[in-house]
Amino acid sequence: MGSPLTTNAAQPFIEQMPAAIAIFDGGMRYRAVSRRYLSDLAWLFSTELLPPDKVIGRTIYEVSPNAPPGWRDVHARVLAGEELGQEEDFVLRKDGRAVWVRWSMRPWRNVHGRIGGALLISELITEQVEIRHALHESEARFRATFENAAVGITHVAPDGNVLSFAGLWDRWKSPETGEPMASCTIIVTDANALTRPIHDRMPVVLDKADIGPWLNGEAGIELLRPAAEDRLRMWPVSRRVNKTGSGDDDPTLLDEVAA
Repeated sequence: MGSPLTTNAAQPFIEQMPAAIAIFDGGMRYRAVSRRYLSDLAWLFSTELLPPDKVIGRTIYEVSPNAPPGWRDVHARVLAGEELGQEEDFVLRKDGRAVWVRWSMRPWRNVHGRIGGALLISELITEQVEIRHALHESEARFRATFENAAVGITHVAPDGNVLSFAGLWDRWKSPETGEPMASCTIIVTDANALTRPIHDRMPVVLDKADIGPWLNGEAGIELLRPAAEDRLRMWPVSRRVNKTGSGDDDPTLLDEVAA
């Protein structure tokens, strides 16, 4: 007697699941599959979208002959009893486009405790990964501009007060080590006329009235715009300001110097 997950009765339920789910037997033949999974599979390997009845009973290798060779090793390990997964797995489509996938796979067991097959849950996360990479690259370019400037650069509010920049933070699991991570980034946008001679991007400066709505989620992308010209003052300062954090940090960093 097999697991309830592998009976034909499970397919109508699994088929309508909003998540990408596939259930395999010990020969990696599909026993149940969601339509979301089949849609993702077609996109991943640039193939036609198959209905469930054209997949059930066939192996994953028949349905997806262009699957990465490493997948066979994953399947063998899961069928041997391991539970495996990747928070960010990279797959290259035939057209050269990169696709990022989050997946987990584990064995299922029959009523006698023996492994009967595997359960796969996956999610396409390309958009999320590309957004995070773009933010990191933009931040790195912006930081490099200041660190390599011929003179130091400082931006402050006209009244001398601290500026508030829009940012993002997240908790995630490192795909390399599996360790939980906390990270943050400053959001940048097109430069205004004041800062454009230095760089084509600038941090998003929040007005005082917008800080609360940004932090509590009431405000969104409508705030991601260049700062008004009167929101900043700029003057040359010592290059030491570009290397803060090394112990060389005092109020004289803001003193104006000859350009």
